[in-house]
Amino acid sequence: MASHIGPNKLVGQVGDPGIDHAYWGSAEAQTGPRPSYVWDATKPASDLAAATSAALTATSLVFKDSDPAYAAKLLQHGKELFTFASTYLGKYSDQYASATYVYRSFGYLDDLAWAASWLCKATGENSYCNKAIQYRADSSFGPNSFVNWDSVGIPSALLLKSMGKAPQEALDHIDRFYADWQKNFPKTPGGLAIAPLGGWGNNRHSGNAALASLVAAKYETNATKKANAICFAKSQLDYFLGLSGGRSFVVGFGQNPPTQPHHRGSSCPNKPAPCGWDAFNAATPNPQILYGALVGGPKGPGDEYQDLRSLYVENEVAFDYNAGYTGALAGIIHFLKS
Repeated sequence: MASHIGPNKLVGQVGDPGIDHAYWGSAEAQTGPRPSYVWDATKPASDLAAATSAALTATSLVFKDSDPAYAAKLLQHGKELFTFASTYLGKYSDQYASATYVYRSFGYLDDLAWAASWLCKATGENSYCNKAIQYRADSSFGPNSFVNWDSVGIPSALLLKSMGKAPQEALDHIDRFYADWQKNFPKTPGGLAIAPLGGWGNNRHSGNAALASLVAAKYETNATKKANAICFAKSQLDYFLGLSGGRSFVVGFGQNPPTQPHHRGSSCPNKPAPCGWDAFNAATPNPQILYGALVGGPKGPGDEYQDLRSLYVENEVAFDYNAGYTGALAGIIHFLKS
């Protein structure tokens, strides 16, 4: 909410990726410029503002009963950000190109549908659901089966289905998601499903798919589809945790877990020892164990993986890696207990 500094103004990024990537050390010790970037009516950010709207609106439901006043503030920001996103259309990465190149956006209609779906759930107003359905119908993003920071078409379909408001197009999209991840996408010998997205952070993509599968299973009325969705999600979690016969890809857990995740802070020695590129190049485990972090994993069709800090494609960790993985863990616990 603090980043939403006006009805049509959103501080969407702090930090220059070039400057930040040139520094290796703990985040709290970093000095130098940390520029902030503001999107507004002259610099539209439909994707970024809609994603922020969705997050705040969803969070309002968490606090609706325990702190109604706080929930109301969250929802108000969610509404205003959706209005901003849907009134001034454009991709956030079309602005500040020198600062947003790390995470370019390929579309915003899926984000608008995602935000509208949450507002429908939070407010009960059909106008928002109708907008979500229309944005999905207009989307040029295509019926892909990916779930990540730049693709929330499947989540919006699942959310509409959970409310009994999904059009046939959304239901077909969910079936396509099932088919791709369970059957069509190749799997490594160890069982990791590989999305055709270039091999960067494969564990991340299959972890997000595992979470989406468990959400789908929660609202699935077809017993076979439900069982298959749960089975797929469990197979991916078993792979991450080393429970399917291989190694663990979760730092600090299981058999032969990663010891050199590509993470600045955890690579630093104990203070007052300095931290810098020597820590990056050290051929030893990270001094600080980043418990619970999911690394990127194998980058190809095999299970080949090197626990080496400099191989960031295989060893990077990130919020969008752990979000799906953690959500999938919660989901599988739900079904194992039920």
